[in-house]
Amino acid sequence: GGDDEPYKLGIAIGDWASNGKFVNALNAGDQIRVPYVADEGTYEVTITYKSGSLDNKVEWSEESGNIVANRSSAAATDYGLSAHTGTFNLVVKKGGAGVLIFTGPSGNSPQIDKFELRKID
Repeated sequence: GGDDEPYKLGIAIGDWASNGKFVNALNAGDQIRVPYVADEGTYEVTITYKSGSLDNKVEWSEESGNIVANRSSAAATDYGLSAHTGTFNLVVKKGGAGVLIFTGPSGNSPQIDKFELRKID
């Protein structure tokens, strides 16, 4: 983030996170880039997160267009100490290696603990 950004994207420590750490402050315009290798098909993604805003979303794309860009609401109104889970589908149009990009949307993203992927077709 820029010098004037009050909440910078980073890794934070929290007892609620599965490994004690989570991604914090994936805000508008920030990016997380994740190298991957995947087969063509649809994957069900289960996300574990913490959110206190109905505007929080997870938004993704792929640098070569091999994954269908989309977004999913990760909203929850009870920020509290507990983590939440949600699911969304990720569609891989062309199998192989690439870079999956999570971008902070205008309503920002939740605090992200982990993603679990399962191929469903």
